[in-house]
Amino acid sequence: MILLLYRQLRRHTGRAAALAYVALVLLVGGIALLSTDNPVSRRFFRHDYGTAYGRLPHMQVALSLIRAYPFFGVGLNNYLEVAPQFDTTPQRIISLWQVPVHNLYLYILGEIGLVGFLWVILFWLAVLRALAPAWRAADPYYWTVGGGLLAGLLAYFFHVQFDYGFWQHFTTLWFTLGLAAATGRLAQQEAAAA
Repeated sequence: MILLLYRQLRRHTGRAAALAYVALVLLVGGIALLSTDNPVSRRFFRHDYGTAYGRLPHMQVALSLIRAYPFFGVGLNNYLEVAPQFDTTPQRIISLWQVPVHNLYLYILGEIGLVGFLWVILFWLAVLRALAPAWRAADPYYWTVGGGLLAGLLAYFFHVQFDYGFWQHFTTLWFTLGLAAATGRLAQQEAAAA
């Protein structure tokens, strides 16, 4: 949203004024977010009740599992079945907290290995490449939708370093990837027709 706001403001006010307005929005939003009682401010200024304490051992288990099955993983939907065999952590974290590792990249590597992980990353990159005509388009509809989809996907790809999703069944992700590819194709067709 910030990138889209900057781009829109830059078209109407110029680069310096757009940067100043965006900085002001970020400052006011940051103050409002961190000065009120909400999950973000609680995470920054209060104790997180052991969230990291559980996530780090989960990562150790995932790395042990990946070292044992580096190329093809343990198979789709088998992570939680196999992970207890690789839990050598002092707290036996898998028996206490039976969830996949909170890092989607480690989760994918554990389930389908390096070969599958590379295909997933190549697929995601292909979708971002297919989206490029939309966020580069002169038509404000396409660059706004394309920019929003690009920002959303990049935010998701960053966020999943700290969380997981059952990525095979995450319909919102697959819908967004399809929408991104379709938006890029429509922008490309319209640019070719013009």
